[in-house]
Amino acid sequence: MKLKLALGGVFLLALGSMTVWRGIKDLVVSVRETQPTKMTCAEYHQKRPNLRWLHLTDCRVDYRKAQLFDYNGTPQTKRPSEMLSPIFVVAIRPKDPQYRGFVQLLMRVEAQNIRNLLHLLFEYKATGKTNELQQLLRDKQTQLVALQEVRGLASFSDGTSGRLHNKMRDHYPDHLAARYGLIEEGRNPPGNAGWILVALGSIFLLAGIGLLLRSLRAKEDDTAQEVIKNILNA
Repeated sequence: MKLKLALGGVFLLALGSMTVWRGIKDLVVSVRETQPTKMTCAEYHQKRPNLRWLHLTDCRVDYRKAQLFDYNGTPQTKRPSEMLSPIFVVAIRPKDPQYRGFVQLLMRVEAQNIRNLLHLLFEYKATGKTNELQQLLRDKQTQLVALQEVRGLASFSDGTSGRLHNKMRDHYPDHLAARYGLIEEGRNPPGNAGWILVALGSIFLLAGIGLLLRSLRAKEDDTAQEVIKNILNA
């Protein structure tokens, strides 16, 4: 009983701390970045600013080199139609085709028209439909290799960014910068969600403290019962 209470308290304290920290990070972004910072993709790669809400122009995106991951961040070679929640990730580069530097920014693709194309592309790859794949690459060349704007919310590899970042470092085929960003296309700062996370995390922290205190009291109660038992048996 004592051990279960103590372990439950420690778990809630850890969960509460992570939730509060995530909420604080979101609140900082909402307060500091009231508008997305607009710059060219080349400027971003040159300056590497510590900003999360981004609006980048003149970006070269080669969707033919996109990578497929599952929700755990594990790279996949199977068909997207067999996956619960396929995640498509692609490198974002300056428009200059001669750029050969480290990849500073990846993008999690959310635009539905591009996701539909990538579904087909990976389906053909997984099933060995070479002719259909080549036809798709020819017909959709201007969409699969595009100069475009990229807008969304980024997280960085040196933070507590979860499993997807951790797996990228080991499995992404291109050379990633030491501190690279992963931008979620179309996402804005969470706003009020930051306050909700802080409040929820605070509840977890209080509950964890309560369980730890209960575990201490349970120990005292067990000691008192043992003393009474010894007296009665004397």
